[in-house]
Amino acid sequence: MATKGPLRPLANLVRSPNLHHAAPRRTFLNSLLPSSPLTINVSRTLPYPRAALYDLIVDVDAYSSFLPFCQHSRVTAWSTTTPGAPESDQSQLSSQHDQQQKQQAAQSRKWPIEGQLTIGFGPITQSYTSRIVCVPGTSVEALSGQGEQVAKQKDAGQNPFKRLVTKWSVADANTALGQQTTPRTSVGEGVQWTRVDLDLSMQLEDPLVQVMISKVADETATKMIDAFELRARQLFGGGGATSQ
Repeated sequence: MATKGPLRPLANLVRSPNLHHAAPRRTFLNSLLPSSPLTINVSRTLPYPRAALYDLIVDVDAYSSFLPFCQHSRVTAWSTTTPGAPESDQSQLSSQHDQQQKQQAAQSRKWPIEGQLTIGFGPITQSYTSRIVCVPGTSVEALSGQGEQVAKQKDAGQNPFKRLVTKWSVADANTALGQQTTPRTSVGEGVQWTRVDLDLSMQLEDPLVQVMISKVADETATKMIDAFELRARQLFGGGGATSQ
């Protein structure tokens, strides 16, 4: 009588189907399209006091009169109190009384917190709402796009940007370089040098449009800071010194 081997479970006799889970793949076109924001930084060192340049930057209503690609600009809401104490420049203060007066002026001053702009940039001509964040004496930042609640409420889905951040910053030239020295001077004594930075970060809903804009973005940012420098010269004069 033949000896029977151990019985094998039926499951071992039935071959399981060879299932293939296809991993998501990017098409050739998708691999060429941007998946992250486009970021740009340009800067200039100008022979003007930081406070004067900051006042120029925070005047959002005037943007359309001198910034290229900005066809309309209007502040639609103002703060009731200062968003923060300004950084005092001790080299320009003659006394503690002067410092207190400057701080009180900043605290009583209203700052823009919301604005509407119309831009013509590459293939886009678009009006949109921005939330504005001011750090007195330091920076002005405009934020827009689908991620901003103010944009969702007021642009009603017409904003082509997923995210758009425009930030102007000013700093004493030596501070920006990390040097603990006296304010930089040039032609003539007392010329205050200030570093101005323009940072742009944008991501559009349509990646093809973002590709088109990326080809001219560097040139556009340079034109913007060129226009800012020209505006400063018109308002404050050349002073015999050149930008860097």
